[in-house]
Amino acid sequence: MRTRELTGTLLVASLLGLAGCGSQSSTGEPPSATGTPTLFGDCRADDPSLEQAAVLADVDLDGSGVPAEVGWVPPETASPCSGSLVATLDGEVTALRLGDTVLEADSAWVVQLSGSGRQLLLVHADQH
Repeated sequence: MRTRELTGTLLVASLLGLAGCGSQSSTGEPPSATGTPTLFGDCRADDPSLEQAAVLADVDLDGSGVPAEVGWVPPETASPCSGSLVATLDGEVTALRLGDTVLEADSAWVVQLSGSGRQLLLVHADQH
């Protein structure tokens, strides 16, 4: 994994929504009837595919000084959480659905925000 210091303008399309999402998804869906948060669609925070996600990088998304593992659940995974990035922040699982996007391990970079303790994950992806 590469870490880069960037100054000036930065355009990042992925993972910005993961930091600070808490136990609800970026779509604002409430916990399911079982009390387990629904992250998006039918993807729940206790889905086994999230635990098995391939780690792309360790990123300090919230500036706490503690990096979180950001994992990737590929679109071909037989799970309602397929095609998503996943991280656990402050003990809460959060996910960002990318759909049919194809990510490779070497297509992700950790980006240190100048003047901030926060980092972002910049990914280059191919669409089907």
